[in-house]
Formats: sequence, C-alpha cells, structure tokens
Amino acid sequence: MTVIVDGTNVDGVDVSVHAADIDAHHSAEVARGRPKYGATELIMQLSGDPYSMSTISLALNVVHYFPMIVHTPITIDSFFVEITIAGGAGTKGRFGIYNADTDWQPTDLVVASAEFAVDGVAVVETALASTVLQEGRYLKAITMDATATFTCSRGTSKLLGAISTLGANAPVLGINVAKAYAALADPGTAWDTVVNTALGFHDAVWIGIDTP
Repeated sequence: MTVIVDGTNVDGVDVSVHAADIDAHHSAEVARGRPKYGATELIMQLSGDPYSMSTISLALNVVHYFPMIVHTPITIDSFFVEITIAGGAGTKGRFGIYNADTDWQPTDLVVASAEFAVDGVAVVETALASTVLQEGRYLKAITMDATATFTCSRGTSKLLGAISTLGANAPVLGINVAKAYAALADPGTAWDTVVNTALGFHDAVWIGIDTP
C-alpha cells in the first residue's frame, strides 16, 4: 500500500521535483500565445472558444463589456474592430480594458485607447500603450456616440451558458450599462443590463498581442 506522508513525500521518497515539474506544465502556466507564421502575427480575442462568426449591432451611449481571461502574462499594443454598418459622419468610439472582480464587474481601468472613427465601413486598428496583462479576469469595454454594427464571434466567453434561470429565458449574449458617451470612467461603471439570446456571448473586439 502506498502511504502519502505529505505533499512532497510518498513512502518516504522525496517527490518534490516531480511536483515542481507538474506545476511548470500546469495549464495556467502555459502561455496561450498568438499564432504566427514568418513575420505575420495573428490577432486574438482572448475571450474563449468561439463556435461561429456573425455581426452585432452595438448601441450608442452604452458601455458594452466583453469578458476575457488571461492565462499567463502577455503584452498587448493594439485592438481591432471590423465595422460593417457605420455610424453617421464624424462619429467616434473609445475602447479600454478593465480588471474584473469575482462578480465580473469592472474595477480599475488598465488601458484605454484614443478615440477611433466609427463613421466608415472598415477594419479599424487602434494603438494602445504597450501594456502587460497579468493572469486574471478582465473586461474589454467599448462605447460610441453612434450605433454601429461589427463583425463578431459567437460563444466567445468562458461565461458561455450564463443564464438568469432555466425555462423561457435565453442565455446571456452580452452585458452593458447605459452611459452618455465620454472617456471611459476609472474605476469602471458597473454593468446592470443583460442581453439575452439563444446565440450565447458575442465578442466584437480583437487584441494585438506583442509578446505571448
């Protein structure tokens, strides 16, 4: 019979080296990375495992939040959106990333972008200050002064399947809070609205990762 004496000894044999090896290969310690071939680096959403692509209309004067989990420290330097139906001439948006607490509410603002245009059908890349995201939970946030439609992926959150109660209710598509367009608040404004649909969480923002 094998006797476990403590966390590092089995039948009197020191197995701490094996424990360390296991820790080194634990999933939380393995860099998620970003795909790269040659000099071409692919952008990521960091929000989960999407199962299809679609589009989503995001309303003006609302802060829209997209949950994401970072499994190992990464350095980010940009974000991307694809606008498929633009807002009016001269309309703009703002993007940022918040730390999220255990209720998935925003706390402090980690990084925020300058304003970006939402008045044209285009792929928009906007620079961010080079920022290290440590392992943890985050909320991507986007707000605009006009309603626009974006390419998005579906089923993109580890919160996929979140639902207020079973029965007639559909799963959560998104979380947001009504707020007049302005620079993103720090600390963040708690979301108080849940959008429900049978399609699950959507995510319309991709992240440029400088260091995986």
